[in-house]
Amino acid sequence: MIHAEQISTGPLRQDRDSSVSYHMIRGALEITLHHGGVIGDKTYQVEYLHGEPSVVSSLRVPARVFRTIRTLTDSAVFIEVQSGPFSDSDTEWAEGTVRR
Repeated sequence: MIHAEQISTGPLRQDRDSSVSYHMIRGALEITLHHGGVIGDKTYQVEYLHGEPSVVSSLRVPARVFRTIRTLTDSAVFIEVQSGPFSDSDTEWAEGTVRR
């Protein structure tokens, strides 16, 4: 997946029994997991910046957890992996979310 500019998308989730993994190729993302309840929100930074050591370049999101993805760099290239097949109808947007 390519974000050609800084954007924010979500909260969204796939209503499936499998987790989603993100693997950075270039750039940086902020991924906020919206667990709700006692756990609440948790924010992670996932990055791969050429020539710089990276703390976290991959993240696995548990099944059915809403997430918001925000691009932190001018652009970002990453792989989003989930067992398939993929269908847009599996995507559930949080109530009140404006889709772009």
